[in-house]
Amino acid sequence: MAEAKNGLLTLYGKDRKELMNLFVVASNTKEDKYHPVNIQQKEEAEAFGQFAQAFAREINEANGITDVKAAKKEARKG
Repeated sequence: MAEAKNGLLTLYGKDRKELMNLFVVASNTKEDKYHPVNIQQKEEAEAFGQFAQAFAREINEANGITDVKAAKKEARKG
């Protein structure tokens, strides 16, 4: 199962437990000595958001998931 919203792609295992989150931020600014550069990638963040929506739809359709919210709720019960 997969869920995409606000530029965040969350992937779940067959047991519907969260596996990982993927995202691309539009702006990643210099914060300290470990983050020495400013990265501006608005177009890439928007493209990832579109990819995430399409990918989640494809994954969920292939696995018979029509309602992610309901599937997550069902997983918490069981």
